[in-house]
Amino acid sequence: MTDDIRSPQFNLPAEQAVLGCLMTTDRAFVDVEPLLGKGEGFYRGQHAVIYRALLELRDREEPTDPITLATHLLGTGELTRVGGAPYLHECMTAVPTGAQAGHFAKIVAAHAALRNLEREGRRIAAAAQAGHFSDADTILEQARGWLADLTVASSKRTDALWQEAAGRAFEEIGEIADAPDGPVGIPTGLHDVDEVLEGLRPGQLTLVAARPRVGKSVLLLNIAQHAAMKLGKRVALASLEMSESEVSTRMFSSGTGVPLTRIRLAKTLEDNDWAKLAKYLADTADAPLHIDASPQAGLAHIRAMGRRIREEHGTLDLLIVDYLQLMPPPNPRASRQEQVGELSRGLKLLAKELECPIVAACQLNRGPEQRSDKRPQLGDLRESGSLEQDADQVILLHREDADDPESPKAGECNVIIAKNRHGRQDTLVVAAQLHRSRFVSTAIV
Repeated sequence: MTDDIRSPQFNLPAEQAVLGCLMTTDRAFVDVEPLLGKGEGFYRGQHAVIYRALLELRDREEPTDPITLATHLLGTGELTRVGGAPYLHECMTAVPTGAQAGHFAKIVAAHAALRNLEREGRRIAAAAQAGHFSDADTILEQARGWLADLTVASSKRTDALWQEAAGRAFEEIGEIADAPDGPVGIPTGLHDVDEVLEGLRPGQLTLVAARPRVGKSVLLLNIAQHAAMKLGKRVALASLEMSESEVSTRMFSSGTGVPLTRIRLAKTLEDNDWAKLAKYLADTADAPLHIDASPQAGLAHIRAMGRRIREEHGTLDLLIVDYLQLMPPPNPRASRQEQVGELSRGLKLLAKELECPIVAACQLNRGPEQRSDKRPQLGDLRESGSLEQDADQVILLHREDADDPESPKAGECNVIIAKNRHGRQDTLVVAAQLHRSRFVSTAIV
């Protein structure tokens, strides 16, 4: 890198002016906090310490003047670290007459964004220099994920008056009333389930949980297939467990009814089977389904994919992740419970950002195996209670024949709506035609 860009980007007077404004008037917090959050944007560590101390005083409804601030910092043992009381007064004097706190906060935030961009640029350069030419695509995807989170903080208002919020809600109610009968959101393809969930709605996170070999991946593929190929919805599928070929093969089986084992063996396919496969391929060639089978698709990768599809096509109607616990954790040093919590919270926030429903598969712990009926419960969600907290709906799958092949209920699957933030809980029975990679509502079998 050239000498003229080695110095980090920061603006000392702007950082001091922000702190001075906060010590001058409580009104400044309204303009500053949306831009600087918890203070990560400050270049000087002492400024971040002062800023966080001011937030603590504000939250306790105490004065934020330099004297009270100095007393607080003395009590926490940080007054000397920040330069003592004289430095607090120096920040006060850095405030110009008629200063606007938001203006200086924007400057601080913008410089922080430039520093972050420079940091990620070095990270990308290091990865490119260390990588082999065969790793180019992987490194490029990593770089897109790293850059996806870099944004300049905005002071755009996020609140709305009742008149505005209620007006938008009233319009939505009218659209629902005028729409054809059926689920309000995107249907899953299982009629009984749709009647309970009322479809998958934008901004909501739905978890499909089960023990291994029960069929949660099959259900997710069925939902993606129904939305993209029958309804024409734009769907993104991130498959961390199966390859692109495996996903496609299962969808061929589900869509045509040709048994999966016969398709996999290929040589056992009959002429009629080939005709069905060819017709299905022709009929669904234009389906707006995006399949990403990267085994290292972390939260940043999936966020970047969703944003890119939305930018290129103007919409993203549904995002599916199979499955959550396979996603690389954002913070490898955190406990596993904290990692899974970060992932579930990240998916929920992404659903709101992309304004589309997200459906994610996740594993259950061994709790069901320790009960006589093997029936799963919400408490069986593996590794994090935040999964239950973040999800709008939780669907648990239970098949008796998964544990007992001789069960009289072989071929049935209980779809347990264990959590439904906007409706009732219920247990529904669907047909499990796993040899054809599909679940089917019993009402239409």
